[in-house]
Amino acid sequence: MGVALTLALAAGVAGRSVNLRWQDGPDAGPYAGDFIHEYSAAWMVVHGEAGRLYDFEAIHAVQHDREAMGFAWDADSVNVPYYPPPYYAVIAPLGWLDYRDAAHLWLVLQLLALLAAGGVLAAAHPVLRRAAWWALPAALLFPPMATGWVSGQKGALWLLVFAGVHLLRLRGRPGAAGAVFGLLALKPPLALVLGAVMLVRREWRFLGGAVATGLALVAISLPLGLDAWSGWLAAMREPVAQDRTALLAQAHCWLGFSRALLGSYGGVGVFVLTLALDALTLAALVPAWRSAADDPTRRSLAFAATVAATVLVSPHLYSYDLTLLLALFAIVGAIAAEGALEQARADWLRRALLGVFLGATAVTTTGHPGALWFSVPMLFAAQLAIARAARTGQAARTGQAARTS
Repeated sequence: MGVALTLALAAGVAGRSVNLRWQDGPDAGPYAGDFIHEYSAAWMVVHGEAGRLYDFEAIHAVQHDREAMGFAWDADSVNVPYYPPPYYAVIAPLGWLDYRDAAHLWLVLQLLALLAAGGVLAAAHPVLRRAAWWALPAALLFPPMATGWVSGQKGALWLLVFAGVHLLRLRGRPGAAGAVFGLLALKPPLALVLGAVMLVRREWRFLGGAVATGLALVAISLPLGLDAWSGWLAAMREPVAQDRTALLAQAHCWLGFSRALLGSYGGVGVFVLTLALDALTLAALVPAWRSAADDPTRRSLAFAATVAATVLVSPHLYSYDLTLLLALFAIVGAIAAEGALEQARADWLRRALLGVFLGATAVTTTGHPGALWFSVPMLFAAQLAIARAARTGQAARTGQAARTS
């Protein structure tokens, strides 16, 4: 029922979305929004132009080539590639299709990723199965997910990766979990926090699996040529200027918070404040992971706190990436429903997650930088609460069991 309702809602959301109305003209927007980034890059790879993927003039020319794209749109706009070469090697087959067919395939794949993530999280926490009939469609309607989906974004894919890592770690398969985690080499900023945690904890099997996947992705990208890699490195050193006002309103992380708070896109103040807040966020994870041991409740809560930290610390994490918070809601909600926490603490966590939901919704729907002043600190408060719960979860369950006996 959950899958059926989700598919029905997806049809309704797609039918009402301006992004999914075919347009053609000088004032038009690209079909499926940011998907033009994926398609134009895939088209360049398929047509032997991978060496110019990060050339601003080249990508602009391709994105406004009617013969290549199949339509005309705002000539002053461009969607610049910033992902590493393996990402474009993986999605290259999209370039074999017509633009609209490729966009439809992309939307279907992201929807399937959301449904798969729900299934994986339910496998990790069976109590979620009882809520699947409403939780899956609700996940699709979560503003970061819904707006990201019709905009051609891929938040559901990263959600599936984190869900897979969580399930495999709970089942005692660190090597396989690391191999899945290695897929984040396609979007390295999302790997920073969990990668650092695993390194500090010396989980070598996990790290070995991640390295193996990373090397496989590098091997896949070799046909693109060394020019693609040198172009990417150059693009990272000197990124093309984009609409900073729009980015300022969407950057849901400590970097975005610092910029919104100080009213400046860069400078020493922004750098120092961001660095200090990132350090606090990482420090808050230490007691949670120290207490995790082999207890699944504590390990799940520590992982949930790490997901929250990933959102806060990852540089340039935008509102559509908040789809990752669905993992946070699912894991913490399941543990609260299982009775593994004291009732007062479980109620507090529910209220904290409601605040996170409202903050993420405000940032996504208003597009106002001021929403970051509430939403980002609210997520940090939730992270602190989850990390604290990770130190007491098993104790609460043991005490509850004793009282029941």
